[in-house]
Amino acid sequence: MGAELLIQSIGFKANERFDVDQEGASSALAQAREAIAQLDQTRFEAINEEMCGEYGDLAEYRQLLRVDVAAVEAALADQGRDADLMAGGPGVVLLISGGLSWGDPPTDLYDSITRLRHAEVMPDARWPVKP
Repeated sequence: MGAELLIQSIGFKANERFDVDQEGASSALAQAREAIAQLDQTRFEAINEEMCGEYGDLAEYRQLLRVDVAAVEAALADQGRDADLMAGGPGVVLLISGGLSWGDPPTDLYDSITRLRHAEVMPDARWPVKP
């Protein structure tokens, strides 16, 4: 059994210098926080069933997602060792995280991005906005 390369990303709007557009990023983070607050019990139960009961209750899950949003926000400010930015297509910059894994997640930020994407609470500039 060998290691696997695991990568997760979130797309943010780019500015004219192809850096993350700070206004767009702030808006996306605010939208994520609002979506977390609006997450209902029915959606939580569906997510938790998919994850084999990993999360205790809706309040705990919401708190975990809020911590994940804060981790993404911190990574945008200073990518550190867990993240990097790269071009993601016209007008899009990707915040990426990942690495080699022997079965466990490669970085904490990878876990955060995965959870946010799975919960469908974090807007992504690569995809159309859901109605």
